[in-house]
Amino acid sequence: MTTDFTLISFSVCPFAQRSRVVMNAKGINAQTVYIDLDNKPDWFLDRVPTGKVPALFVGERTLFESAAINEYLDEISLGEALGETPLERAEARAWIALSDDAVMAQYRALIAPSESELDLAIDRLATALQRFEPVAAGRADAENITLLDAAIAPVFTRNADVPAINDRLTPKTGAAMMRWRDRLLSHPAVAHSVVENFADELQRFFAPRGSFALSAGTIGPAT
Repeated sequence: MTTDFTLISFSVCPFAQRSRVVMNAKGINAQTVYIDLDNKPDWFLDRVPTGKVPALFVGERTLFESAAINEYLDEISLGEALGETPLERAEARAWIALSDDAVMAQYRALIAPSESELDLAIDRLATALQRFEPVAAGRADAENITLLDAAIAPVFTRNADVPAINDRLTPKTGAAMMRWRDRLLSHPAVAHSVVENFADELQRFFAPRGSFALSAGTIGPAT
C-alpha cells in the first residue's frame, strides 16, 4: 500500500490505540506522531476540527473519529474486519458504540481520587463489560482481529497495567471475558499497539491528576 498515512496520537489515548491495533492487524504502515493534548500544536488544530486524537492524515486529507478511521482502514485493506453481511456489520457497529461506555467507565476508574470512589468506578466498569458476555465467547475463541476486538482492546490493556483496577475487577469478570482479554493481550497487533513503558506513561499522565489507582507504587503488569 503506497498511500501516505500519518496517525496523530497521544501516548495513553485508548481511541488512538484502537486505530493502531487495526493498522497492526492489517499490515498497514503509518508514521505515528504523538502530541501533547495539553499543548496542542497549531498544525494539528488547523487540520483536525474536533481537536481530538486520533486523527489520520491521508496525504493532504484528514480523517477523525476512531470508528470512521478504522472502517476506512478496513475497507482499503485485505480481509473483512467489520462483518461479512450488512446485518453483521450493523451488529458490529452497535457493539463498537457500546464499547465506548466501557472506555469511559475505565477512565473514571483511572481518575478516581480515593479508594471508595475507585470501588464505585470499578462496579460501573464491571457492569459495562458484563454487557459483552453475549459476544465474549465467540471472540475469545477466534483467531482474527475485528474492529470490535480493536475497540475493546484498550480497556483490557489498561486493566492489565494497573493492578489497583485489575485486582478489583477480575473477580467481577466472567470466564469468557477473561479468555477474550487474554487472547487479545497476547496478540501481536494489540501487544505492539502502545508505546514502550506504557504503564509508566499511564502513571505520568494520571498520577498528577489525583488518581488513586496510579499513585506511586501501584503500577505494573498484573500477575
